[in-house]
Amino acid sequence: MLNGNKVVIILPLLVVAFIFYGGYSYWQSIGSVTNEELSQYVNFDHNLQPRNEQFILTSEWEWTEMPAEGLIGTDYIGVSLLDANGQQLEDVSFVNGKVELFYGNKVIYEAEGTPVENGFLFSFPNEMIEHEAFGNHGRITVSFQGAEYINGERVAISYLHTWGEHEPLQLEDARFLVTTLDKSTIPHWILEQTVEIP
Repeated sequence: MLNGNKVVIILPLLVVAFIFYGGYSYWQSIGSVTNEELSQYVNFDHNLQPRNEQFILTSEWEWTEMPAEGLIGTDYIGVSLLDANGQQLEDVSFVNGKVELFYGNKVIYEAEGTPVENGFLFSFPNEMIEHEAFGNHGRITVSFQGAEYINGERVAISYLHTWGEHEPLQLEDARFLVTTLDKSTIPHWILEQTVEIP
């Protein structure tokens, strides 16, 4: 009775088996990224423009992967100015700064930065609220003015990523060089990029 209908039964079973195998193979080929490895998957785009007697720095970041452990913790970005030898510039005044976090093209978080002795600091959350990821895509904008600039001076943008629950950090160094962070209690990494002053 089924002799004439074998193809009708076998063909859908083969298609289902092939789809299952293909999906399983694809799922296995996707590597998951840990928070510790995430520093390799952060893209930056910096823009520094003179405007009147000030400079405006716009720095945008985006993670190209999401960490397997999820979004948790607080991240920090510091902005400071360096001379040609990598030393802190004196006589620099940061006028203002803000951080914005995006979900797609929509701004979902906005906060002012905090001036510190050697620059400007921003903090922002890493979390998931109602399917909106906070912290994986954002932008800082900082304006500063200072004495006459010479060639070789640059702006340092330092990114401190933490994961795990912890109290807000009391940071006073925009480059995160002087910090009491212990990797065993607050896991973290720091990235730093520089932009030459035009």
